[in-house]
Amino acid sequence: MSHMSTVKDPSSIDLAQTKCLVTYGPISQSQNHGSSSIVVIERPYLLAGQGSTGFRTWSAALHLGSYLVNEGQALVQGKDILELGAGTGFLSILCSAIGARKVMSTDGDLGVLSGIHENINLDNNVRHFKTTSRIQPLQLRWGLGEVKGHLKSIPADFQPQLIIGADVTYEADALCLLVSTLETCCRQHPQPTVVISATVRNPATITTFKSLCSKRNLAVEEIPYNCPSPSDQPGLFHHHDPPIELLAISPQE
Repeated sequence: MSHMSTVKDPSSIDLAQTKCLVTYGPISQSQNHGSSSIVVIERPYLLAGQGSTGFRTWSAALHLGSYLVNEGQALVQGKDILELGAGTGFLSILCSAIGARKVMSTDGDLGVLSGIHENINLDNNVRHFKTTSRIQPLQLRWGLGEVKGHLKSIPADFQPQLIIGADVTYEADALCLLVSTLETCCRQHPQPTVVISATVRNPATITTFKSLCSKRNLAVEEIPYNCPSPSDQPGLFHHHDPPIELLAISPQE
């Protein structure tokens, strides 16, 4: 389940700017991870299109998180993870929670990165998931030239074996930059696994994304995942309408 507690009195500011502590969990009932929950600061009253990027955790992130916890832990445990468009940092924190070696939590917006830094330093996340030692926020703007420049600042011992992104396909105008970024990351770091969680708000946008990947010699394959219905979800509660696709992306020879 998830619940929230208000950080600021909503009567003193516009409701859309109200910050809340939102708790997601328990993320796992396993012996290894107990029943700890993730806590992030969000602005849950923002609507999509109101400058909400980075201030809410959307269903695509919860869907991918559910997959990683229930079926994809082997992709994460002991691995280096690169997250694109990290937003609140929820998925980066989740990867730390289920045993990632190191996580680069990236976004192009410095204000969003400030929020990620705040969330990984929350006492709950530090105590339970060692977030300050495992997660590093990093600015990474999409696009060939930008990405190559930003990647130079990544420590030499960090070699991402898993690249993830959730709800990064919603803006049609940014798809070319996203696909260019994915291609650059795939070519620079041999044999990474790439998983994108995409909410299908507009099927044409997803079709365009897949077409652009094909033009860049990137194969796209949907990952089958029978996510529990909202009433049966023990921790990462989210709806499946509109539908969400998990897409595995890999370079073609």
